[in-house]
Amino acid sequence: MIEDYLDIKFLKRAWDNQYKFKKMYKKQLIIENITMEEMVDIFGKMLDEKLKNLKPTPKSELLTQKEAAAMLKVTPKTIDNWIESCVLPAYTCGNRTYIKSEDIENSLVRKKI
Repeated sequence: MIEDYLDIKFLKRAWDNQYKFKKMYKKQLIIENITMEEMVDIFGKMLDEKLKNLKPTPKSELLTQKEAAAMLKVTPKTIDNWIESCVLPAYTCGNRTYIKSEDIENSLVRKKI
């Protein structure tokens, strides 16, 4: 639950010592007249709401030049030419070149007239 996302020991220590909680950019968050359990409950609800609204990112499959060529029904040399002319982004690992299927789709949409 919320204990996985917050350092509860820090919050309790800060609560007991009446530290001021600070957010980024030097804005202050001052918490008064609330119990530790209420604060954890509020943070838990906020975090649950944020996690509920997260959309999973689609996984983009990595294709070889040969696989991309077969997908688009062109020759591997055409894929190589598109990579060299920056029409199609590519990623290298050692001497292997990969193309994301998402990048192929985006390149096709971008060139659509």
